[in-house]
Amino acid sequence: MDESSPSAVINYRIRRDVAGWRLDRGQVRLGLFAEAAEAVAEACRAAKNDADRGRVAIVNAETAPQELHCYVPPEGAAARAAGLSAWPRPAANR
Repeated sequence: MDESSPSAVINYRIRRDVAGWRLDRGQVRLGLFAEAAEAVAEACRAAKNDADRGRVAIVNAETAPQELHCYVPPEGAAARAAGLSAWPRPAANR
């Protein structure tokens, strides 16, 4: 699925590289870090930003132990990102 689609899941991958810890977003290299924790922190900041914009983002850190972080949009953000109205909302059960 095209990453520009509001329903696309954004994938961040952190893995060991010869020169350090590599951070990729999809097929694009975002950086190389000396410590895995630095790469994870950067990926999580970017993934949270994606979620704030209405996109689901997953961070997969191939560390020991392996880490998986999932960021989901706040309620209504995905609908706004897709150009849809989050309203009217269903009535609460009474």
